[in-house]
Amino acid sequence: MVEYAVLACLAWRTRRPRDGPIQSWWRWRDAGFAWAFATVFAVSDEIHQAFVPTREARVLDVVIDAMGALMGLLAMRAWGRCRGR
Repeated sequence: MVEYAVLACLAWRTRRPRDGPIQSWWRWRDAGFAWAFATVFAVSDEIHQAFVPTREARVLDVVIDAMGALMGLLAMRAWGRCRGR
């Protein structure tokens, strides 16, 4: 979960606005893109694991990873709001 939280936060950071009014630092569209990116990456990781003999692919793992990405993004937003951005 933590790895996908970090991945989503980094993906969000690449898309966030760097200039302009401070109120626009968080956009849900950018957060949605970051969450979708992390979720698609989780799906591709599980597909890869299906072909590794010592591993197995599970849908539950994708759900857990996607929830980790979501929690990371929500934590990033809460942190930014506490800092007054």
